[in-house]
Amino acid sequence: MKFSTVFLFTISIATFLSSAETLHEVRITEFLANNESGIEDEDGDRSDWIEIWNASGISGELGGWYLTDDPENLAKWQIPGSTLAAGGRVIVFASAKNRAIAGNELHTSFKLQSEAGGYLALVRPDGVTVVSEFDAY
Repeated sequence: MKFSTVFLFTISIATFLSSAETLHEVRITEFLANNESGIEDEDGDRSDWIEIWNASGISGELGGWYLTDDPENLAKWQIPGSTLAAGGRVIVFASAKNRAIAGNELHTSFKLQSEAGGYLALVRPDGVTVVSEFDAY
């Protein structure tokens, strides 16, 4: 009885983990570090923003990935659990409002540097692997 319970539990976990595809081709495609006349966030502010694009042919989990403006802290702000459709894009505001609730407007805990020398990166859920980076923009 004990073996069958453990076996069924193991199968259930394996099925759950395999149902969430890991995204492999995700990148930052655009960002705006000094938003004076562009899009507004839900508060009516013209916050800095970052666009993330799923370049792969499959939808997958974006939750757990990180955005950072600090090359010494690659796991600075974690994206909450959310699925990004194949070819889909998501806007994340870099407003320092720190809002990370899936299904709502996303806001990082930092603002983008508007003068020369800024850094921006998208980092895999391991908190180490940089997949998209703008250094000294």
